[in-house]
Amino acid sequence: MTSEFSVADRDLTSIAAKYDLVVQRARYRDPGMDETSVLAALLVIRTLRDKLEADERKLISTARTLKITWSRIGNALELKSRQAAERRFLQLRDDLEDVAGDVLTQAERVEVARARRDRRTEYTWATSHATPIISLALRLHAVSGLQQRADNSPAALAAYQRAANGAVFEGRPAPPPPRMPWPARLHEAVQTYRTHQQADREYRMRAAIPGPQEDTRPPAGLLAPVAFDRLVHDMFGLIGHALDINLHDHTDIVEDVQSLYKKAGPASPRALEK
Repeated sequence: MTSEFSVADRDLTSIAAKYDLVVQRARYRDPGMDETSVLAALLVIRTLRDKLEADERKLISTARTLKITWSRIGNALELKSRQAAERRFLQLRDDLEDVAGDVLTQAERVEVARARRDRRTEYTWATSHATPIISLALRLHAVSGLQQRADNSPAALAAYQRAANGAVFEGRPAPPPPRMPWPARLHEAVQTYRTHQQADREYRMRAAIPGPQEDTRPPAGLLAPVAFDRLVHDMFGLIGHALDINLHDHTDIVEDVQSLYKKAGPASPRALEK
């Protein structure tokens, strides 16, 4: 038996009329109803929902292009506040899926957008406070036995326990103790910074020599400003691991990291435990 309508039909007037007919027949328990029409009607609900959400997103975007305030948009959508209107727009955005690399729910889209905004705030704060961040990175880098301290940290032991429990449950041999990756990343970041500093000194000395230069290329290892800012931002997150390990002999580092993160406030890479 053929369906009452085709979901490929994009004429909303035609779809709505046929859909209403199916729903009316369902309401009155029409014995002549067939499963094809019912399932097609359910699929049309999804098709219409997707189209309405896409249209809503486009209309909100157009409204903002026309300088219509979020408050007025919220009123039109019968939302309680301008914040609710902004949140609704974030929920409808599908370009955020490219950032996360997967199909997201509406709630997840809001979280991705919030994470991106927080990341930008964190990045901006870090690049404005490069000196104390680099200083702390150098001090943490110099701590003896940093890798061993990291591998014996509560976080590492908890990760190993989870892995070992999983192996026992699945009948596999216990895995080797984990090697935490962040100390190597910190050491690499510090080495990159030192190479940059050396290259920068060389570049400045070369520029101070009067007369034309035979080689005007920047020295190897000299970071562009954007790359240097990224390095500082990476260090900003890496120094936070000082709060995860046993630094009883370097309590000053722990205190200074806590102080810096407290100063950063919402821009801090992690929330401090109270």
